[in-house]
Amino acid sequence: MSLKMTKSRFFAPLRMTRTLEAAGKPTELVETTDGSRVLLLPYGGRVLGLYTPTDDENFYWTNTALATTGAAREFFASDKWQNSGGDRTWLSPEVDVFLPSFPALDKYWQPRELDPGNYRIEQTPDGVRLVNRLTLTLSRSRLQVDLEIGKSVGPAPNPLRYERGMDIDGVEYAGYTQHTSFTRPGTNGRSSCAASASTRRGSISMSRGPIRRTWATLPRHAT
Repeated sequence: MSLKMTKSRFFAPLRMTRTLEAAGKPTELVETTDGSRVLLLPYGGRVLGLYTPTDDENFYWTNTALATTGAAREFFASDKWQNSGGDRTWLSPEVDVFLPSFPALDKYWQPRELDPGNYRIEQTPDGVRLVNRLTLTLSRSRLQVDLEIGKSVGPAPNPLRYERGMDIDGVEYAGYTQHTSFTRPGTNGRSSCAASASTRRGSISMSRGPIRRTWATLPRHAT
């Protein structure tokens, strides 16, 4: 069995869902209007998988520790940073968030309240939303900042839909739009929106020739 076939089998959405459920990390599979399938892992607030409507091979890199239940349990029990793979949310400036001993540069640390965080799933009229509430201590100012991160996914139309006279036989597409919001809880029960962004991500799968896939990251918009 080839490496490609092995990875495709282990990281197919149904198998990953069962493996992670058995390891105590349930997932949520979202199907967009064009049939693209997006596998959400609330633990870490990640888009762990992206699949075309007809192909179970994941467009995203996935940590091989998630291939079996036993390995996944051992991975999640570790006190090291648990980089499961997929699409994650990273904050900047990096010096304030990931260098806790700045100006010393000898320690790079992923705040556990950010990743994996404590994401929960909220049901909304538009689908599911991942929400993480956390407090970060900024390295330079030593200020403590309360923050709420919200993430949801929606459809991202195939950019090749506008092409005319192009041979796209054997070409498949999967994509999604990720809506991310950063909210700072205010006083008197009020909240203020610090920032929001919508990012479109799409991937093209080519089944002909030696190249299995190419990537296309669609434009991002932020407010």
